[in-house]
Formats: sequence, C-alpha cells, structure tokens
Amino acid sequence: MNVPTSKYFHILLRPTIASLCFLFTLLSFDVTAQDLCENPVQEVNGFVPPQEYSPSVVIRIDRLTKFPNRDSAAVLCVNIKNPGFYRIKTKIEYSLGTEQKNESFFMHVMNSSSNKVIDPCNPNLGPRRVIVPDPTEMDTTIIEREAGVFQFTQGTNIISFVHYYRIHNREPGFDKFVNDEFDTTKTESVKLLKLTLESLPSCPNDLKLTKSVSPAVVSPGQEFNYSMELVNLGPNQALNITLTDVLPDSIFPKAFTMNPPEDSTARPLEWQFTALDSGEVVNIEFSAIFPDSFDGSADSLQRINTSYIDADANTNTQNDTARAVVTVKPPVYDLSLTKNVDPDTVRRGETFTYTLQVRNNGPDKANNILLTDVLPDSIFPRNFRMNPPVDSTARPLKWQFATLDSGKVENIEFSAIFPDSFDLNVDFLRRINESFIKARFDTDTQNDTARAVVTVKKPVYDLSLTKNVDPDTVRRGETFTYTLQVRNNGPDRANNILLTDVLPDSIHPMKFITYTPRDTTARPLEWDLMSLDSGAFKNIKYTAVFLDSLGSTSKVRKFRNTAFIGAPYDTSAKNDTAAAVITVLPCPPDYDLMLTKSVSPDTVAQGQPFSYTLEITNNGPDAVPRFSVWDAFPDGVAFSDFSLQPTEPCAEDTLCWQIETPLLPGEKTTITYTGRGVSNLTKPQMKINVAGVTSEHDSNPRNDSDSDSVVCLPIDSCDEFVKLDRSLFEPDNQKPLEIIVVLDVVTDVSCDIFDITGYPIKRISTANASMGVNTFFWDGQTNEGLKAGSGVYIVVVRDRASKGRGLECIQKVLLAR
Repeated sequence: MNVPTSKYFHILLRPTIASLCFLFTLLSFDVTAQDLCENPVQEVNGFVPPQEYSPSVVIRIDRLTKFPNRDSAAVLCVNIKNPGFYRIKTKIEYSLGTEQKNESFFMHVMNSSSNKVIDPCNPNLGPRRVIVPDPTEMDTTIIEREAGVFQFTQGTNIISFVHYYRIHNREPGFDKFVNDEFDTTKTESVKLLKLTLESLPSCPNDLKLTKSVSPAVVSPGQEFNYSMELVNLGPNQALNITLTDVLPDSIFPKAFTMNPPEDSTARPLEWQFTALDSGEVVNIEFSAIFPDSFDGSADSLQRINTSYIDADANTNTQNDTARAVVTVKPPVYDLSLTKNVDPDTVRRGETFTYTLQVRNNGPDKANNILLTDVLPDSIFPRNFRMNPPVDSTARPLKWQFATLDSGKVENIEFSAIFPDSFDLNVDFLRRINESFIKARFDTDTQNDTARAVVTVKKPVYDLSLTKNVDPDTVRRGETFTYTLQVRNNGPDRANNILLTDVLPDSIHPMKFITYTPRDTTARPLEWDLMSLDSGAFKNIKYTAVFLDSLGSTSKVRKFRNTAFIGAPYDTSAKNDTAAAVITVLPCPPDYDLMLTKSVSPDTVAQGQPFSYTLEITNNGPDAVPRFSVWDAFPDGVAFSDFSLQPTEPCAEDTLCWQIETPLLPGEKTTITYTGRGVSNLTKPQMKINVAGVTSEHDSNPRNDSDSDSVVCLPIDSCDEFVKLDRSLFEPDNQKPLEIIVVLDVVTDVSCDIFDITGYPIKRISTANASMGVNTFFWDGQTNEGLKAGSGVYIVVVRDRASKGRGLECIQKVLLAR
C-alpha cells in the first residue's frame, strides 16, 4: 500500500469569518502539544452574551489519506479567544466498492497547556469514537456527522484524528471492530472533507431512549410487555419533554403498570414531562396483546413499535428514537377429544354417565377452545359433576376453555337419562351422542370428533302385589291397618309403577304411615311408586275406620277392599291384584243425650206463674230409639199447662215422660210447663227444681241432668208505693241506694234488706213515716258493718195499716262491686 509520509490540507473559511491559521501535521502520541503549537494561530471568537450564537467556523479539506505509521494522526491547532462550548461536525466521503467495513475513527480534543484530553459532553459514541454507518446501508457516499460538543479552554487547543484501525488493539475495550470484520489489505474508504466548529452557550442536553419487549415471540391472544427507559445524560436539566409511542394497528395496550400516559386510549400514546434532571431516569412499562382475531395465516409476522422523544435543547438526536420488534407466530398444537359412556346398555329411566376428555398434545398452548356436545332428543342431562357447560339447559351443550397448556387435559363428566315417557316399541334402540372441539390453530382435525353409543333395552320384570288387614274383625268406629307390599321379581328394574287401592264408601283412611298417596281425599287412592330394583319391595301401610252413615249395624257385615298395580313392561298380570276383607260386627247405637233446664222468670211474687223448659239434645253419632225424661218438683209449687203430658205412673213428687219417637243425631226436643207458688209466704223462698233424661245406651251420663231455681216473694212488689232510684247499685261509687216510699197516712214503716235466699242482711228503719214521700238510704253494708257482696238483694217495706190493710212491698236490686 503506497501512502505518502506527509500531507498538505487547504482550509476554507466562510467569508464572514476572519482568516484563521490551522496546522495539520503528523503527531505521535509521545509528542507534547506545546512542541506542536509553538507559533500562535489566529483566534476563534467564541460565544459572547447577549449574542445567541457566534457564527460557525468551517474548515474544508481537499483530501485525507491514511498514514503509514499507525501511531500518527492528523492534527489541527486552534487558538480560542473566548472559552466555552463548541459543537464539532464532520463531513465524510466513502469510497464505495472497497468492501472496507472499518467505518469508524477517533477524535481527540486536548488543551495545549495541560496536555489533557477533553471529553465531549454529548458524544456521538464513545466518549471519543465517531461512528459512521455501514456504507452498504446508505443511499449516499457523503454524509455529515456530529462528533460531539467539547468545552474548549482559552488559548491553543488541539484536535487530532486517528482512524480506528490504527489503534483498535492499543487500549482495553478497543480490540473489536464495530462490524466484527477487519482487513488491512483493503483501501481505506473513509475520508474527512470538512470540519465545522459552532459556538454554543452551554452543553446541550442529551436525552437517551431505549426500549425492549418481552417475550419477543408471542402467539395471537398472548400478552407481552413493553419497557421503555428515558435517561437524561446531562449535563443540564431537560425541559418540556414529550415521549411518543406509535403502536401498530394490530397491537392493543392492556394495562399500564408503571407511569401510564394521561390518555391510555389515544393513538399514538404520549407522555409529557415538564423537567428531567441530569442523570434522572424514567421507566415506563405496559402490557399489550395481539387480539384473538389477528390473522395468523402466515408462519410469523413482525410488528415494529417505534418510540421517540422531543425536548428543548436536545441536540443529540441519534439516541432519541427506539424501537422494539415483536414477532407473532401462530401457535402449533394438536387437540384431541375422547368420549365414553358408562354403562353403555341401559333400561328406560336408568341413569348413565358420559365422560369427555380434551387433551392438548402440544407443542404450544391452545387458546379459545370450544367443545360442543350434541345430545339426541331422547337423552336428557341430569347432573354435571365436572366442568358444567356455559348453559346447562341449552341444546347442544357447549363448553368454552380460554387456554390449555401443552400436555394438559380438561375432563367433563355428566349423567344423563332416557325419560320414563320414552316410547320404546322395539326390543332395543341405539342412541349416538357426538361431540367435537374447535380451536383456531388446531393442526389436526382428525381427532377433534368423538362419539359414544348407548343402547336402550326394553325392561323385563314381574311385579307382584299382596295385601293384609289387621285386625280383620272390628266394630264400628274401631281402627284397623291395611298393609300392601309391591315386589319386583326381576330380572330388570321396574319403572313408572302405579298402585291403586279401591276402598268401600263406608271405610275411611285415617293415617298414612308410609308412602302418602297422590291425594289423600281422592277415591280410589293412588300411589306413584316410580322405580323398583330387581328383588326390592315397598310396603305401603295406613290405618282406616268403618263409619257407616246409616248408624249401628244390626248384623255382621263384610267389606272387601281390592288393590292392583300397573307398570308398562310387567310380564305377568296374574299377581298384580290383591284384596283384603274386613268383618264389621253388630253393635248397639252410640249416642250422647244431653238435658238442659231453664226457668223464666227466675223471681216471682207469691201466686204469680213461671215457666219451666226442658231441652233434650242428641249429640250423636247415632239416633236415640227411645228415652225417658223426669222432673222432681219442690213442695209448695203447682204445675200446669204441659206442652207434653207426663206419663203415668210416676213418683208422687216427680213428673215423668216416656219418649218413643227416635231422636236423630243433632236433633232436639223440648218440654215446657207452668209452675206457681201456692203457699202463704212471709219471706222470699228459693224453689230448686231438678230434671233428667235416661236411655239404655247413652254414652255420656254426665250431661243427663240439670237444675234451675226460682225465688218466690211473699207479696206483690207494690210499685205504686215503693220505688228504688236505680236497679243497679254500685256502693263503691260513694252514692247510697235511695228507697222511696209514698204513704197516704202517717204510719210506722219498717225497711229491710234480704239476700236472694231470704236471709236478713240489713234493717234500714222502723220509725214513724209521714204522709207523702219518704226516702230511706242503704250504703251497701250489713247489720254487722261489713260490705255486702255482689248479687241480687230484696228490699222489703212494711207498714201497719194502709187503707184498712197491712202494706208489705218488695223490690229487687242488683249490687255490684
């Protein structure tokens, strides 16, 4: 390779800038900066406030070739008048076709007085390496690149350039080329054409954005996570930052786990940050998904998600954009379905069980699996033991499984039945139940369908019925028990068994001990016994009673009670009927006679009439063929005006009646007559009268007699002479009873209080009374000063003479406390 040992460079400045003196020469790393720049160069005026920026200084170079000594470099000396920050830009030319992929070079900035390298505050890449893209990926052979922003000191500063291949193994970490290829036999393809120095007020901010996705390969419907990191590399605070994330149309965010945007529904997504300090880091994380409706017809599909940042004074845009690529690959799996039924041969009404298994044979996870089970019309599910369907009443049945990992299974189990109403007119019938699964990316549909066959056979069985009654001989009203037994002699189970028991009208069920019939009031009685296994039996037991509506029986009677069973497939009807005979013995009538007696009025004056009433009632339950009534009357009372004449002979003081007319249950008969006191009375007397009824078979003699009483007063009440201010006397109200006596002469008057039995209670007065109105008072106390109790009391007023005869008047008063 022929390479000259020295070069001359022409430097072109913009017309607005004063001429500068630059020197390019060969510089060994062992040569000091003071030796290189002994002669001062023209000054470069940097940033001076309040100017925004000083004009740029442009340095144009005709050519730049390789140096034979790899330890040598191209050097530029610049005299800086105003120290500060300067951006360096390079213009580079490529020689295409050289196949040289060593596409980088190093640039050093050194202060001549301190001989110290100055690191850029926003390097292109480095700190001191300038990356140039692979020329095979570019559309042009000339590009401009930023080398970085450097802080130049006042005085002479040295800029040196070294091609990367010269020092690639000189320093730790520099032993690898960017594109992993190096060939020193190739002609150098990178040439420096121009340098630009631009004065800046400060080192601009450098924001850096990185982005990743995990996992990078997903299936449709599978979630994945995006992670973004925004870093302020400094040196200053970054302001008014906008982060934009452009999601492809087929990607949808689901959940923001760290720093969500203000509007998670917007497209594109945006995050706003007012300020970000130097060195500060912001992390953003969210999950996303390819929808289930994603078209995965291709083997795989890439989706690029690009994000970028925008901020004030962010001058390094090389790291402002980041992207993440997720690859959608349709899952690859094979679902298989199996189905069984147990037992596979049943009778009508018997339960059997279906078992289904969905297996994922892999290798990937299966999503959105739909299992459909098509039941025949004559089969009905009963109980879902494992994994009930979406709707257990729907036809066909359907199950939905969101996911199923490779090698995993889903088991479904449910029982079913042929209903009892199923019409089986042949010896056997086959019923096929088909099921199938469906999933979008199932690779093999040959094993996605399964079926199970159940055979229904006509049942064969013999039912027998027996019936007993205990005791078998009773009298009317006595309880007895019927026992029926239904037995299945096999060999199969019997279904839909109906038992019917026809009772005579005069026999009534009382209590059902086992198996209550459909309707306990219906005739005949019916039981739905449902099913009965071979060899099994059911006992039906209930009590009954003979209740003949005609009353007692006059002779022995027998009642036959017949029952029978029915079932659709009973092979023998000879033993399907059974009967029991109950014997009812004759018995006397059963009745309850009741007598009640009353008198009206219950208090009369001497010689006044009163009326007795005898009421005889038959409480049943049978009729009374005949009965006798008697009434024992007291002394001093005469009887007359009988509604039914007494029967002779009878006792001297007792009235008797012999009734030959039957008295039916619930009927009544009444006897009335008049009584009158005939004795001369000097005080009130109570006359007690007892009556009764007798009959041969009366079941309750306790209510066969009754009594009542009447009080006979000595004389008339004399209402025109003696009056009371009230008939109800309540002495506790502190107002005495007023007894008003009207006389037409002056005479001695006595006023006495008797109780209802004639016992004297209180003497009110025996003094002389004047002609006209006289008033006596009773405070409710006795002669002993005690309070008289509640009850009826007699007020008796007597005088010695009144119009030629003695006066004796009475009045009744009711005392209440």
